[in-house]
Amino acid sequence: QEYDLGQAKALAFQNVLGAAIIVFMHLKWGYLRPMLLQSVLGLRTLSAAPIVQVYLFGKPATGDLARPW
Repeated sequence: QEYDLGQAKALAFQNVLGAAIIVFMHLKWGYLRPMLLQSVLGLRTLSAAPIVQVYLFGKPATGDLARPW
């Protein structure tokens, strides 16, 4: 349980940090394309993460989804 919580926090931090950098770039220099790519790729990364596969999609934690991730 603690391991899963740690993995969830790390995944959330990774996505929030990436989004913050892209938002800064957008606000500072007006870049729009990286912001769009980050939103699409961020969702793709989240949906492919093992912890999301196990908890949100209800897949069994066996094979590639077996802990530790």
